[in-house]
Amino acid sequence: MLPARIVALLLALTGCLGPASAGDITAVPRTLAADAGPRPMLGETEVLGILELRSSDHRFGGLSGLSFDGNRLIAITDKGNWLSFRLDVDHDGRPTGVGQLEIGALGGLDDGKLDSDSEELTKTPEGWLVSFERRHRVMLYAHGLTGKPVRLSMPQDYSRQPGNGGGEAVARLNDGRLLLLSEEGDNNDGTGWAWVGKSGAWERLSTRREGLFHPTGAATLPNGDVLVTERRFTWIGGVALRLVRMNAASVRPGAVLSGHELFRLEPPLTVDNYEGIALRQRADGRVVAYIISDDNFNPFQATLLMAVLLPD
Repeated sequence: MLPARIVALLLALTGCLGPASAGDITAVPRTLAADAGPRPMLGETEVLGILELRSSDHRFGGLSGLSFDGNRLIAITDKGNWLSFRLDVDHDGRPTGVGQLEIGALGGLDDGKLDSDSEELTKTPEGWLVSFERRHRVMLYAHGLTGKPVRLSMPQDYSRQPGNGGGEAVARLNDGRLLLLSEEGDNNDGTGWAWVGKSGAWERLSTRREGLFHPTGAATLPNGDVLVTERRFTWIGGVALRLVRMNAASVRPGAVLSGHELFRLEPPLTVDNYEGIALRQRADGRVVAYIISDDNFNPFQATLLMAVLLPD
């Protein structure tokens, strides 16, 4: 999620939770650039398609965390809602359509912004993990996202993160540990805060900052490497996105994670406030990353879903 002061200013230039229900959702194809070919390259990745998602449901928007559940994408919002919709793709993983939207309120919240700013969604064998900002915590929804969650025992200093810059990126590693990346927790030496471990048993590490980019989403590849979305925002340059691949072997206590940049997306190319990331492996073993943008419920922004084919 963008910093609160920025969102407030954007909204100046120009709400509610409800029970689970079905709604309308449509998808409008977008291009990476006006002169882009059908499958343009972006850094080391191939862009398979971009859809702009729209719905008349007032709860639709502010999408942050993203994960697959079969052929459906599950997302969470800045206002404590979850939503689910069918994603249609072709044999290459190119998104071709959407349907069957459902929206509901996350269970166990007090209906206030301080309690309901959900930012990351991670599927585990034990259930859904949801990370929250402002009141920094990670909750396990073992019986569905409408059920009563259990709060994980977090690192001792986890609550010291900036209010609107907490654990936006959470990935479950192949060995069962969790990797937590702080958006704005800063060591004042060019590195950001990070933790690895399990509930009640955490160890510190850090992430190397690349300019003004900060982590907003994470997902684990089949081989154990971790993909991280990183966002930059400036009033002059607008929003930019970096996709970084971190080697599995580098995720260890005390390490400084830097990773390898797969692409950088910035104006004049089509870009919005990309945050959430979900992965799907094709029949040929190649992996497609689906990245979604958080429109902050701002009419000047859009909910974009971009699919990119990762390097073989």
